[in-house]
Amino acid sequence: MKYTKRLNRLLLLISLCLIILIGYRLSSQTITMLIDGQPYTLRTDQATIGGALQAAGLPITPADLVEPHSDMAVDPTITVTIRLARPVQLEVDGKIETMLTRQQDVSQILAEANVQLAPHDAIWLNDRLLDPTALGRLPSHELPPLSPIPKFLTRFINQNLAFQRAQVTRLRLKRAIRITLHEGRYIQAIYTVQGTLGQALQQAGMTIYPEDILKPKADTPVSSGLQFYLTRATPLTVTVDGRTMLIRTHQRTIGAALSESGILLMGQDFSRPAHDQAISISPNVEVMRIQETIETINSFIPFETEWQASNELNLDQHVILKPGQAGIIKTRYRVRYENGEEQIRVVEDEWLAQQPKSRRVAYGTNIILQTLQTEDGPVTYWRKISVLTTAYSAATSGKPRDHPTYGITRTGERARYGLVAVDPRVIALKTKLYIPGYGRARAEDTGGGVLGKHVDLAFDDDEPPPIYGWREVYLLPPIPPAHQIRYVLPEWPQARR
Repeated sequence: MKYTKRLNRLLLLISLCLIILIGYRLSSQTITMLIDGQPYTLRTDQATIGGALQAAGLPITPADLVEPHSDMAVDPTITVTIRLARPVQLEVDGKIETMLTRQQDVSQILAEANVQLAPHDAIWLNDRLLDPTALGRLPSHELPPLSPIPKFLTRFINQNLAFQRAQVTRLRLKRAIRITLHEGRYIQAIYTVQGTLGQALQQAGMTIYPEDILKPKADTPVSSGLQFYLTRATPLTVTVDGRTMLIRTHQRTIGAALSESGILLMGQDFSRPAHDQAISISPNVEVMRIQETIETINSFIPFETEWQASNELNLDQHVILKPGQAGIIKTRYRVRYENGEEQIRVVEDEWLAQQPKSRRVAYGTNIILQTLQTEDGPVTYWRKISVLTTAYSAATSGKPRDHPTYGITRTGERARYGLVAVDPRVIALKTKLYIPGYGRARAEDTGGGVLGKHVDLAFDDDEPPPIYGWREVYLLPPIPPAHQIRYVLPEWPQARR
């Protein structure tokens, strides 16, 4: 019984709601709206558009745009377009004012607020400094998406109107103030929005070096009409001790500027330009470090060799009887260096510090016949000499074939295999020789390039083989007279090592 009563009451309540909804449906009209481009459907029983918006709880302001006008009657066949004004917080010289505007361009907003922008003023959009020549537009504003509602319920339920204005846009304008630079006779007006003098100069693209004198100081707050004075230090490029540096100075002379920078001229040091010259002479200074030293150089006098014959020694044996000693000449110089490079060398004194002493050497004159075993049988020789051997033929002797002496040797023989050219001061002409790899030969020729221990081997062919090298040659009997024997052989040429 109790549950039946409750059920009857619930059915009665539902019936009343349905009756109210049906009545509202019969008495209301549907309006289609676009709020900042977002479509909405609104059912209202109001007579005018303004009344419908007010009943829906939309706080429309005079700055908002409503089309058609709010006073027009509700008409389901038309679409109501609403453009919401956006809030802008405008700060000018510390004064803050908030306004609603439909303008999207910064310059149009300033014009609407009756704010004039001077050429050097600065304006920030949400803490971002704008280019005064291209202020641009405000950030775009987007409404949140609608929650979906089944289509059949739109006859009875209104959509939640996403009435949300854009976030507050902050525009901050700072007026530029004029300060005046005095740099010698030069005067310049600077317009700035910076807080300190140093910041103003940096904004103006001016670099202040530590050596420059700025009055008042860089941390001085900027105020309208501020007069400030700048005395530039003179830049100097200095090359000293192998390095190049840039210094800045207020000194008048080069020497004073160097001293101020800790670059001292000591002794005979000097600068280019000179230390007493004005700074304005040249922007480049070279410091010359001067050093004078005394140097002693030894020059050696070669000693002479005295040769002494000895029949107790065999041929080509040498014994030093007394060693030689080279002479020494000492020369004392005064040398001047500029930046480590020698410039002047003057002889101050020269003397003989040690006399040369001759060397005495005994050479053997005892000749012993010896035997060499060869492929051609035993060969008896009386001297063995290590010589440089080369090859030649009549065609390579330097004379044309039609020359009267073409192919004729020094002794009148015709150049052929078995004849060799020698230096007669070492090996006498007509001497018989045995040369390993060549065979028996006779010294019958000489040559301009055959000097000392050098033997040139003759060949029959026009193009002799490419022979160049050291080998032993053996001098065969008969032994020539003593006056034809060179007991002490020359040192040239020498074998390459």
